[in-house]
Amino acid sequence: MEKPSLYNFYHYMENTDEKKIFWSLVIITAFAGIIAQYLSYSNELIFCPNFGDPVTKLDSSRRYYDSYTPGLWNQLGTVWLPAHSILLIPFTKITYLWQTGLAGSILGFASYMIGSILIYKIIFRITGNKISSIIGWAVFALNPNILYLQTTAMTEPLFYAFIIITLFFLQRLTDDWERMDLIKASFFMMLAAATRYEGWVIMVIFSIIIFYIYYKRKNHPFGHAVAFASIPVAFILFWLWYNWSQYGDALEFQRGEYSLYHLVTIFLNANLVPTKGNIGISVEYFSKAVWINTGWLTIIATIIGIILYAVRNKFDLKKIFPYGLLILYPFSVYSLYAGQNVLMLPDAEPPGFVHSRYGLSLLPAMALFTGFAYYYILDSNFIKNSTVKIKNYFLMLFISVFIIAQLAVYTVNFPSNIASLEELNYGSRHMYYKIKGVSEYLKESYDGGKILYDEVVIRLLPFSDIPYNERIFPNTWEIGEKALQNPAQYVKWIIIDKEMHRNNKLGMHFDKVNDRIGGKKEFTNYFKRVYAKEGLEIYKRK
Repeated sequence: MEKPSLYNFYHYMENTDEKKIFWSLVIITAFAGIIAQYLSYSNELIFCPNFGDPVTKLDSSRRYYDSYTPGLWNQLGTVWLPAHSILLIPFTKITYLWQTGLAGSILGFASYMIGSILIYKIIFRITGNKISSIIGWAVFALNPNILYLQTTAMTEPLFYAFIIITLFFLQRLTDDWERMDLIKASFFMMLAAATRYEGWVIMVIFSIIIFYIYYKRKNHPFGHAVAFASIPVAFILFWLWYNWSQYGDALEFQRGEYSLYHLVTIFLNANLVPTKGNIGISVEYFSKAVWINTGWLTIIATIIGIILYAVRNKFDLKKIFPYGLLILYPFSVYSLYAGQNVLMLPDAEPPGFVHSRYGLSLLPAMALFTGFAYYYILDSNFIKNSTVKIKNYFLMLFISVFIIAQLAVYTVNFPSNIASLEELNYGSRHMYYKIKGVSEYLKESYDGGKILYDEVVIRLLPFSDIPYNERIFPNTWEIGEKALQNPAQYVKWIIIDKEMHRNNKLGMHFDKVNDRIGGKKEFTNYFKRVYAKEGLEIYKRK
């Protein structure tokens, strides 16, 4: 077969075996993901996102078997859903993977691979067009923000993978209406709902779509909708019950001390949430978040794709499921409007960089609809009946504008055009190096004994090599309170962050250890300061 060139690429792709293209994309995706992994690891970026969240996520998994109160039941948590930390268990069990952060990288890479390849398969299943499927794959797999996040222990790549798997089985359901595909989709929908709360909303929308499809087919619509929703709803009910049984409030994850609502309240008190009660600003902020995470050229292609897809398919029962992913746009806007979330961007007022990655949540949908945009423009009467040469020119134009040009934009003023990297410059990287100093000191000087600190404001890096069962926190069941009352009796080491004091209006939490015992005579009589830098202090029992 003639090799592809500028003039015969369209013809070459149309005549190439689909399996050959599929496995070529698997190799290319793996190569891109591994290169990103190497760059992130070698530049110490694995632990940086969102002020140390990857560290806490890795530690949350490690605590299942290495903590003062080990066990799955004790360590499920409350604000963060449990699927991600549970799936990390086999990797964090290996100390080297936990300490280097590679435990999260492995799970992120696997999620990235699955999501990227299934984007291709879903578009191909709907269109039967290899090129449009490759275009959709490229929008997702080559996005620098998802490439970076998959190197860390953040939950986004895993969530996207579960949502895409769910959509894959739902799309396959429309081919042969096999009930087993519905059950598989339900299972992965449950995993998505157990990874991020956005999954709860998508589950509702997919359930409504399933009801509509089977209603049109006159085939037990309620029963099929319930069959799909049953597994994820069972998890949601379990999560509500778990929060009630452990914390006395079924909605502890939503309104408790460590919840996003608590953070929003702090920002509200500081007049830093202009989106609340203002739908215009809410739309503007979230749209900007989508823009800086996916690119304005991708947004244009997506809008074209949505319009053409709707015009050509309307509510075709076999092609209705991709619409479901679009619910994340109005849902995210509403959460900002209702004051349930906070979003800060560099060019907003006030300027900042908080939760910008939420705009990436539309990436799977945008990848699909960009692929559809190419397919339906190609299928228009003008191009469909044109020569192969014209089709080649159109293909090259589409790829040049919506793929190559968009990627080129990211290279301008690098990394300022890549939101997930630029956000590091607004505090995450500084926080990482601040904590790194403490962690390095402890790695060299720690000689055993219990260590007391507030894990919400101080996140020791795993390489500090301190076993979790030696760590005591203010909320460590009964011993946490006892250690605060009489630290010399229970712990050998104490770490405090003096910058995180009670009247720090922009801090989500103040340092409870410093607040309770810092500066008190009983404390200074028994402990000697051995480290002090950037507000962080380490004390060792005399």
